Formats: sequence, structure tokens, C-alpha cells
Amino acid sequence: MIERTGVDICPILKGWGWDSPDLGRLQWGLLAVESRVAFLSRMSPSNFEEEVSRLTIEFRQSRPAFPQFTYSCEVSHNPVLEEATRALLDLGRALHENKLFDSLQWGEELRQILIERTGELLLEVRLIQARGSSKVPLLSKERYSFGANELSVAYGVAQRWFEEGLKQQGLPSSESQVSLVSALRKLASSEKLNVRIVETTMSAVAAIGGETFYVRRGARVSRGEVLRIWNHEIYAHFLPRTLSKNAPIPLAIGTRSCSEDEEGRAILLEERGGWLATSRKMELSIRHQLAESVRESTASSLEKTLQLIQRGADLKLVVRTFARVSRGGGLAREIAYLPGYLRVDKALRFHPEWEDWMRCGRVSISAATTLSNLCKKA
Repeated sequence: MIERTGVDICPILKGWGWDSPDLGRLQWGLLAVESRVAFLSRMSPSNFEEEVSRLTIEFRQSRPAFPQFTYSCEVSHNPVLEEATRALLDLGRALHENKLFDSLQWGEELRQILIERTGELLLEVRLIQARGSSKVPLLSKERYSFGANELSVAYGVAQRWFEEGLKQQGLPSSESQVSLVSALRKLASSEKLNVRIVETTMSAVAAIGGETFYVRRGARVSRGEVLRIWNHEIYAHFLPRTLSKNAPIPLAIGTRSCSEDEEGRAILLEERGGWLATSRKMELSIRHQLAESVRESTASSLEKTLQLIQRGADLKLVVRTFARVSRGGGLAREIAYLPGYLRVDKALRFHPEWEDWMRCGRVSISAATTLSNLCKKA
């Protein structure tokens, strides 16, 4: 298992005055808005599994088709989303004018962190309101923004991992399959970790939502895959969020791009533990390639899906990934994994101390850089 060590950075933020009651109320107010918006939940179709099954048949019979998703919640004139928009716009204006930050050590830096995060949350609301329209891929590029060089390097890695995966694909495995939900519950018990683990219908095999560990219903994986999933979800997602619950601002509400770098660190933890197997690299490669294609155009995503299948990639994996990146009309959140991993890996090689910030809350590499630099100046 990955050790849970690291420096507690909360005393540093408290020393700067970032634990004041006013800032605490601000953080919890933002968290309440984020929770009501429920970004990924609203962008997830209610008929995902049905569409994966239908598309698998269509592609197997050489009749490629696009997903026809339905959603359980309307977004047009949704009062929750309209209220969230007003609250975030009001907060954005208030952050520029509020004199609360003038009395804080590094108050201007905190103000900027919160302005950027508020803008990111507002962009997520806009994405929900655009769900299913041609605006989604454009807004996705704005929400999950990477430099041209970052994407170029990530695409090169994806291509290399794909070729490696083709060579290994189809080789017999001696590992037996176990119930994922049962194995995770045993791990939680053995580590005395209080996390609720439930099965549900979902596109991913596992994911953390709040204080709950969600697992795809009926999922069976190898024992090595159990450990990979456990360390990815618990140590990169669950524990930092749990530790941040009573921490000073901005650890709980997070910083801009925190989710992308959180995913990047999760893959890095997989690699450190020896669980970043060729099959996993193949999966990440396919995700990246299809996410890039769907952000380009729907026609491009269909063409890339066919190309990957024709190259010899597993049809079920490719089709499920195609459906996954197409959620919400082409959200393609999966574009974040490889660039996030490369960015976090590079940064922590030179500045391993920055990981302490990521262990204790929802902090991006950019924010960890800023906060660490402020520590040196203090």
C-alpha cells in the first residue's frame, strides 16, 4: 500500500490567518454551491449501459453509430443552476471588492486563487446548461485546458502505450477474477478506513463521490487491479478530500485545475505501486485519443473509434470509452488524465515537497507552486 505520510500544511495556512470564520463560511458556501450543481452527475446519462450495449452490437456489425443519451434531470430553466449562476457571479464580484483579504498575510494571492476557482465552477454550470449541444466540446476545451505542447507530448505517450498494448493484448492471464465490491470492502476493513462502498450503474469501474466509494455493479477484476483501484481512489481522491473537510480555505473547495492534477497524481500513485500495467496504459491511451477526437468534432470521434477497432484494440473497451468521452454531448473529461499525469510527475520529480499540499486537499500543481513559494517568503 502507499504510505499515508506527509507534512500537515494546515498550521501554515492558519498562521497566515486563512482559517478565519469569515473565510470558513465562504469556503462552505462555495462547497454548497458545488454540491447542488453536481457537475459530473448532471453530465452523466441515465441510459449509459444500454447505449454501450447497443453501440457494441452496431460496431460489431460494421454499423457505427453515435450514442443517443437521455438524462434524468432537465437543465433548461433549472432553478438550481440559475441560482448557482447568480451566486457565483455575485461571489466573483465580491471577491474583487471584499476588503477581508487586505488584512491577511498573502491575502491577494488567496483572492486570486478563489477568483480562478469560482470562474471554473461557473464554467461547469455553463457546461451543464449546454449539455447535448454543439457548445459542449468548445466549453470542454476551456474547462480542461492544456497547452499545445502538453497535449502533443501526451499524445505521443498515448501512441506509444497503444502500440505496447497491441503487442500484449490477447495474451492469456493466470490471474483469477474477484468481485470488486467485496475485495474493496475487505481492504477498507483491514485498513480500518471508514468509507462507504456501494455498487451502482456507472461508466467508470470505480469512483469517489463525496464520502462514498462507488463501484460499477457486478464488476469483477484481478487482485492486482483491485489494489490499483484502491490506491487510485483512496489515496489520490478520498483521503485528501477527507483531510480537507475541516482545513482552512482553499483546501476543501479546491483550486483551479485541481481535479485534473488529482487524476494525474492518481496515475502516478499507480505507477509507484507497480500497478500501471500494459493493459491499464492501453486503456488510458484509448481514453486520450478518443477524448481528443471528440473535442475536435463528432465526425472525428467516430472515425477515430473505427480506426482503433480496425487497428486491433478490444472492441468492447473502445466502444465503452467512445460512449464515456461522449457524455453530455462531448464533455471528454478523460483528456485530463495523461497531461495531468505528465505534469504532476515532472513537477514532483523536482519538487517532491509540493505533494504535501496535494495530500492534504484539492490542490493543483500550479497552486502548490504558489503556496510553496509563499512559505519560502514567510
